[in-house]
Amino acid sequence: SEPTRFSDGGQQRDFIYVKDVVRIIHAFMQNEETGIYNVGSGIPSTWNELSNAVFKAIEPTDAQIKETINKLIN
Repeated sequence: SEPTRFSDGGQQRDFIYVKDVVRIIHAFMQNEETGIYNVGSGIPSTWNELSNAVFKAIEPTDAQIKETINKLIN
């Protein structure tokens, strides 16, 4: 069976690499200044863009995609 989609994947989020967040936190820890900070890349991306980038990076076969989906929903 096909996975259920609850939206069109066009919602935008600011995804950031976790290592970049760690570097930013480390830099703040070296500074005596305090406050509340928002950490992000400043570049919005859609869920569709993110999933396309992941699939391009791992280049799964159709069989692997179906197997993974079946494991997730069963």
